[in-house]
Amino acid sequence: MTTGGIGSLVAVLVGAGALASLGLSAGEPVALIPIDGEGSKYWSRWRGPSGQGAVAGTNYVDTWSDTTNVKWKVPVAGRGHSSPIVWKEHLFLTTATDGGAKVSMLAYRTTDGALLWNTTVPSSGVEHTYHKNSHASATPVTDGQRVYASFGTHGLAAFDFSGKLVWHQKIGDLNNYHGSAGSPVLYKDRLFIFQDHGGPSGSFVAAFSARTGEVIWKKDRSAGVGWGTPIVIDAGDHDELVVSSQQRVYAYDPDTGAELWTVRGNTREVIPTPVVGHGLVFCSSGRAGPTLAIKPGGKGDVTDTHVAWSS
Repeated sequence: MTTGGIGSLVAVLVGAGALASLGLSAGEPVALIPIDGEGSKYWSRWRGPSGQGAVAGTNYVDTWSDTTNVKWKVPVAGRGHSSPIVWKEHLFLTTATDGGAKVSMLAYRTTDGALLWNTTVPSSGVEHTYHKNSHASATPVTDGQRVYASFGTHGLAAFDFSGKLVWHQKIGDLNNYHGSAGSPVLYKDRLFIFQDHGGPSGSFVAAFSARTGEVIWKKDRSAGVGWGTPIVIDAGDHDELVVSSQQRVYAYDPDTGAELWTVRGNTREVIPTPVVGHGLVFCSSGRAGPTLAIKPGGKGDVTDTHVAWSS
């Protein structure tokens, strides 16, 4: 089951000629790194275990109404645009109250919707947001031990499954004219996020320790706006952290933060999360901008050598 049509679009547009021109075959081992082990049973991050909004299997419920296929329904205080995530009997969701001055992580029991806990994150001030955005738009992520969330200006936070705030990392005052939105991504022992904005702290992409919240590495970025979520891909003989944002797509070394390659062609305001298939990374700009099909790898600006097509 898929939640969007990009898979069909990709299958139609990627021809054998485009792949062959880059020295690729349909079986090229380029893939978004999935969640394996116990975590693969649950919806533990933005766009699920595959990271692409797709899961294996059949016979999924696909029809709902106020009563049809509804096991329980409970009100959620505040306002937030984050997606819920699930691990065993826990459903996690973020919300913002008091006009964004107070942000919280909520945990519900999946069997009956009972609120298990509501933990507030230390905060000061209110980040400006567009009226269609919220102060709790980033989807949390969990490894089954802790649940992590980004609250924009209010920073990153980690909670244990009993609701205790394990750590909180302030990341600087953000000034993105639509507010914050991108979700954090787990990889091995670390958490990735990028924030492109015009505030005094500057745009950055960074890795934080999942255990302590300490900064492992942090790299400055020149982009002024962006609301996307990064992805981590297996590029065959190495992994790459891919960030699709203003004007360019970037790849970083997830271990060190070193910039590996860039591709020009994005528009100014980029929101969509990249997807992976057919040996390529697909990055959509949005706002009638192009979709770029990129072969990973290479060094420096690879626009002229690693773009299979732009549509």
